[in-house]
Amino acid sequence: MEIIVLDIETTGFYPKKGDVMVELGMALVDTDAKTIKRLFDAVVLDDKFDTVNTHAYSWIFKNSTLRVSDVMNANSLESYRDEIQGYLDKYPITAFNMKFDTSFMAENGFTFKKTKCLMEASHPYNVNLDKRGRTKIPNVEEIYNQFYPNEKYVETHRAYDDAYHEGKILLKLVELKQKKDK
Repeated sequence: MEIIVLDIETTGFYPKKGDVMVELGMALVDTDAKTIKRLFDAVVLDDKFDTVNTHAYSWIFKNSTLRVSDVMNANSLESYRDEIQGYLDKYPITAFNMKFDTSFMAENGFTFKKTKCLMEASHPYNVNLDKRGRTKIPNVEEIYNQFYPNEKYVETHRAYDDAYHEGKILLKLVELKQKKDK
């Protein structure tokens, strides 16, 4: 099965309150061949991006290598619409935090076929505990480093890099399910 692992970078959490996408990455994962291919990787300029007020001071610009100037010099999100929608029409998607990523995509008019959220699918395998001693909902770094202990991964908060590593999480989940089903 081929599936897109989608990751986006944004100026905040709430697309309905004016936060916008600034980067979009898609990894095409073939769960049968166990391969990951770069499908889409671009910084994007949403026409609602505001350099004067809130957007330019967003968390993403302080905590990644992405800069406001990268966004200001990027092609518009609209210029990629047909390409992105073409991929979304062809393949189902997943994301590590499906609700978050798909809320921004839907707010921008994209349609897609969702599958299971990688964060939710990873939860039963997570060995990390919360403050109450329960298995916690993992973040990408925690579950990646648990699944691939010989590869120290530090999340870069860059869309394609994150999508690639989330694609590896997907492949590990498929492997674990196949072992369980035997």
